[in-house]
Amino acid sequence: MMALKGLMPIEGPAFEKRPTKTKATGRKERYDKTHPIKFPIVPEHEESLIYFFKFYKKKYEIPGIAEFCTFLLRYALHHPRIIDYEIEYVPLTRYKRVYVNQIERDKINGLHGYTTIWRLTQREVVHRLVMSSLFYLQGGGEIKFDEALPLKPAR
Repeated sequence: MMALKGLMPIEGPAFEKRPTKTKATGRKERYDKTHPIKFPIVPEHEESLIYFFKFYKKKYEIPGIAEFCTFLLRYALHHPRIIDYEIEYVPLTRYKRVYVNQIERDKINGLHGYTTIWRLTQREVVHRLVMSSLFYLQGGGEIKFDEALPLKPAR
């Protein structure tokens, strides 16, 4: 006699458990992997940001406005004496971006980072750092390229 096959088999390749994709554990993230962070900007500050971007674009061959904002952020991280702690954060619909590496992100967001010390959000800290560098430029300061290099791990 022939065995009857059901319409819906209980066993078979359709019911085998498929391996789930998991992220590799135990691997360190590269320190130079960048993470985008958005921050709001007031139109008056955006005009001066674009003015200084055009100046430094020719001087240091900075490709875009996001890279220039990252340049300003890195300068503020290297020179904490220029940081203005009283800059007002106004959430707007106009945003710019910065791209920070792992070490810079830890300095902003880490356990002993600015977000913990100042009790602010990540966007508020980035806004404060970039605007401090911009106000430094508006006050007649100058940023040299080697003073705003990416932070690297200690070897």
